[in-house]
Amino acid sequence: MEIAGTIKEAFGGDSTGKGIGGHGIYSKKNLTISDSAAITSAKGGDSTDGIGGSGIRSDAELIISQSDPSQSATSQGATIGTAKGGDGKASGGYGIRSDGDLKIEGGTIGSLTTDDNSKQIPDPTTGALGGNAAEGENGGHGIYSKGQLFISGSADIINAKGGDGKTPGGDGIRSDKEFNISGGKIEQATGGNSTDGTGGYGIHSGSMLTISDSANITNATGGSGWSGGHGIFWHCHEKSFPVPSEPQRAAKAKLPAAMASTASASSPSPTAPSSRTLPAATPPAPMAPAAAASSATVSSPSRVLPSEPRRAATPTTAPAAAASAATAAAMTLSSPSTAPTSRTLPAAAARGAAAASLARH
Repeated sequence: MEIAGTIKEAFGGDSTGKGIGGHGIYSKKNLTISDSAAITSAKGGDSTDGIGGSGIRSDAELIISQSDPSQSATSQGATIGTAKGGDGKASGGYGIRSDGDLKIEGGTIGSLTTDDNSKQIPDPTTGALGGNAAEGENGGHGIYSKGQLFISGSADIINAKGGDGKTPGGDGIRSDKEFNISGGKIEQATGGNSTDGTGGYGIHSGSMLTISDSANITNATGGSGWSGGHGIFWHCHEKSFPVPSEPQRAAKAKLPAAMASTASASSPSPTAPSSRTLPAATPPAPMAPAAAASSATVSSPSRVLPSEPRRAATPTTAPAAAASAATAAAMTLSSPSTAPTSRTLPAAAARGAAAASLARH
């Protein structure tokens, strides 16, 4: 929905029960008030036992656009004389309300009047005005965004005031989320008064509040009450931490690798064979066990358990001697032997017996 023309009066109807008063201007989708729009008065209806209606309301995004100097050098953007929330028993309505993001990029909200000293001041009967709450929770907010709120460009908010309430008073300008004032002017933002609670805040952000050097805020005043409201107030739910520089990030990125390297150098590798583990080999010859044990003891790493030196000390000499003895025994068994005497005597005896037999004959 876009409003580009002139609207002199837009009034919501009253609620005689516990319902909500009607809204002056209402859109269930995005609402844009263009730079050529002129709204004299938009007022929400009152509610006898419920909640007052809003002067201007969008259930989605609401934009009050900035004038285009290339098309009209004299245009100051949209003008909204008065946007007032209706009064209610439970809660007052809002002057300007957006349930999505609210962007006030240009235009004028409110008008000026002259005081007793002929000085121009914000007219308290104009602008974005929250409705009053007779007995209920809180007064309505002058300008309210349920999402983010941005005020920029040539926006001129002459007057924004929260309604009075029994508990908290309404806020002059409020955002439930991020509130960014990057330009424009806020001439007067005032919180509503409270009879039994806290006065409303002039400017209130439910999250982060940013006010740039090009923004101009003339007056932000909290309402009176059992506890006075703040002029400018914001919540910060998140703690911020310093962002590390690039060298610090690089050092932190390398730290796990360095720690891993140190751990590898200072502790035995779980996969490295210990001094008691022999490498796999072809099944040994009869002499291999002693030789292998001697060789493994000499070439194995020196990193051993506390009891290992005692175990390793014994096989350093005995296995070598055993190996030498085994080698000699094997050589004796495997080398050709000289015929024993018992194998030659039977032949000589046979020849002697043959000679004796011939002599007898």
